[in-house]
Amino acid sequence: MSIIAEIPEEYPDIIQEFEQLQSELNRVIPPKVQESNLLIATWNIKMFGDLKKIWEDTEARPKRNLRALKFITEIISRFDVIAIQETMGNLRALRYMLKELGSNWGLLMTDEVRGDRGNHERLAFIFDSRRVNLSGLAGELVIPDAEMGRYGIEEPEFTIEQQFARTPYAVGFKSGGRTFVLITLHVLFGKKDEEKKKERGDELLAISKWLSDWANEINIWEHNLIALGDFNIDRKEDVLYDAFTSGGLEIHQHFHDLPRTIRDKGKKPSDRNFYDQIAWFTGEDGKPALSLKYLKGGYFDFTACVYIGMSNSKLEWRMSDHFPLWAEFELEPVEEEEVIPTVPTHITDAMEEEKAKNEATRKRVAVLLTDLEIASITIIDELIERGLEMSPDAERYLVDLLFRDVIVKEYYSELVKSDDISKTLSENVLALSKKLGDTVENDNRKSVTLEDLKTGIREFDKWPFEKERVGN
Repeated sequence: MSIIAEIPEEYPDIIQEFEQLQSELNRVIPPKVQESNLLIATWNIKMFGDLKKIWEDTEARPKRNLRALKFITEIISRFDVIAIQETMGNLRALRYMLKELGSNWGLLMTDEVRGDRGNHERLAFIFDSRRVNLSGLAGELVIPDAEMGRYGIEEPEFTIEQQFARTPYAVGFKSGGRTFVLITLHVLFGKKDEEKKKERGDELLAISKWLSDWANEINIWEHNLIALGDFNIDRKEDVLYDAFTSGGLEIHQHFHDLPRTIRDKGKKPSDRNFYDQIAWFTGEDGKPALSLKYLKGGYFDFTACVYIGMSNSKLEWRMSDHFPLWAEFELEPVEEEEVIPTVPTHITDAMEEEKAKNEATRKRVAVLLTDLEIASITIIDELIERGLEMSPDAERYLVDLLFRDVIVKEYYSELVKSDDISKTLSENVLALSKKLGDTVENDNRKSVTLEDLKTGIREFDKWPFEKERVGN
């Protein structure tokens, strides 16, 4: 079980905070509707790396603890795919978050960027595989030496010195029959002097032109291209904004006046930073327009429901200094061409009949496998109710025994003709657990050993516990 699965009862204030967070997320973020909408987000989670495995809030480092990770994970779970910036070399918080999200969630990320310019960061995508699948495309954006002049970068003595500080990361996804490519990046940040601003402008200009060229190429394959991440643009319509949009990328008006950071909250739009963006091509200047229909977008203000009253300087090390930015798209159904059968009808009828029979058997096999899993748990639970236990090596042996493929293969014919196997299994499991319990109690012991288990199964000799499968 995840270490943040349940908030301990001794922290009622955190439980209340979490409920407030869920309520605010329900109010702000659209619900996921299968094969109807797509929720894409980006979030710069400040220095998302190490984690203190306690619920109490302290000033000791790292300041991000289980309380903060629980809140961050709940926010991320509301999206189909989210680009994360500032994932660090230390992956402790990320690992615990993925365990809490569960097996239906996937992760793709870059390696750690070494050196001061890259700040030892990674770029990552986290996605809900029940709603989004990988298309097979993944790669980092690197400009060849010979093409640097095209993108406004002076050709250096050593090309590698002029690559992007944090290499943009592109990954292809599929959802509802639609294919789209997300490109996330974290543009170089520095002091607001002219030299640093020019360096950022050069990066934004090169990225914009490169994406413009690539959009024309991948449009042949009916891919959609969306750029998202922390672009470190200070203000709308300044030199950095102009550099970013020069290649045809557009930022929907819904995002123009939104606060991007916790320090922007309360400021008038003209004074807010314009760091985080979600942008795409709209068909202007001959660039291929996004075929996904944009519905709405926004940001999520976690300061309205968690850590209320905490100063920004403390809050940013627990949650982040940036707000998540999100966009919802409509997934219109894709019409598929009808496949005309070329096999004679009498053969296809026979095939359909066989397919139906196999499908029924497959479902029984699936039920059997579930019952076998329950059986192993039932034996252990029955022992626990009697104040007994099973040794770890005996427990591992039992689970392995129940999941051997030979059980399904050997009883395949019975699966086809009988619906009573699960009932028989349940009766035999209860009888076996009683026999094991009686054995250890008669010896005035508290634990079923591996030898007890093997002996009990050999003497029991009822399906699915055959002597020859247990061995000596």
